[in-house]
Amino acid sequence: MANISWEAANVCIHLRVLAKELIQLIEPKRKSMPKPKQVMRFSNKELITIKGVFAENDELLRTIRKVFYQMPLNAIDLSALEVTFKNKPELNRIMRKCFLPEIEADVPFQQQIDLWMTIRLKEMIVDEASVHLDSIQIWIDYIGQQLEVLKGGKRPKISFKELSNIKEDIPTAKFAKMLARNTIINHVEQQLNQLLVLAGMKTETPEETVERLQKDSNK
Repeated sequence: MANISWEAANVCIHLRVLAKELIQLIEPKRKSMPKPKQVMRFSNKELITIKGVFAENDELLRTIRKVFYQMPLNAIDLSALEVTFKNKPELNRIMRKCFLPEIEADVPFQQQIDLWMTIRLKEMIVDEASVHLDSIQIWIDYIGQQLEVLKGGKRPKISFKELSNIKEDIPTAKFAKMLARNTIINHVEQQLNQLLVLAGMKTETPEETVERLQKDSNK
């Protein structure tokens, strides 16, 4: 047992020495390090905001889901939405970037996207493409109005329930609305999941690395 204790102590000493050597290597370069390039559509600042709002907060995500599907909201839901989104321009901008992305100048290469890009026009004839374009316009308008509802905006004009009204007289309009409805559901679920994943991501800056190593070396 004595030998085992001595070996364990020896390992701890070597780990402390290694940690201090790593700190000495990182610390002088830390201030002169170039700002890391953004590789995601969301900046580090935006990720911090997402983590602060949505980490381990599935109930809030479920409330947001209710808003997008125009489901009834109880007093707790309404209070959570007001506290989270009212007069919070940065968070509302992030939500729009997530649910209704637009072409932006500072997005990393190969990550430009908006909802119009989701249709494969070149694979369709003009009449078919026209109906799909109508559907995308409904999708965009609907998501936009529900983002306004999130932050306490005006009553929505487009009814989610009416999008599945198969009694529509015009076949092309019926198709466009139903396609928009199904696309909205898929889109909302994907974006809610994206927020859930981003909120759970573990990131570490060079400063945090130095701090962690310093703490480890003092144990």
